[in-house]
Amino acid sequence: MSGRLGRRLKVLAGDDRVVVPRRRFFTVGTASTIEPYGEVLPLLSHVHDDLARFVLSTAPSSSWGRITPPPLVFTLPHRIVAPHDGIFLVTGEGQDRDERNPQGEGRLHVVHLGQRGPLWSGPAKPLIYRLDAAQK
Repeated sequence: MSGRLGRRLKVLAGDDRVVVPRRRFFTVGTASTIEPYGEVLPLLSHVHDDLARFVLSTAPSSSWGRITPPPLVFTLPHRIVAPHDGIFLVTGEGQDRDERNPQGEGRLHVVHLGQRGPLWSGPAKPLIYRLDAAQK
């Protein structure tokens, strides 16, 4: 695992004494470009769940079907995550993988979205939705 990816997860972990709201599924970091991955969005999991229950979007769900051009909406692959797992959503193409976190507890998951350009430049903000709730 690239050291540059690990540093971004460490920033998200922050202070362990902070209370996590009950409905918060992930801490969402700031997207940045890291070669050779492309644009990388780091997430820190607060739940034990399957990523396939979540959808990632570049616009609020209330705008889906109403704006032009339509926002990008991604279904995430089947991958079990646990609290303290790091997830790196990568715009580039490649083989998804996971491995033990060399800097602490949990696992690191690298998920490739297969997109050619950056997704979160400008006003676009990454939003994660679950079947029954949303995180902003």
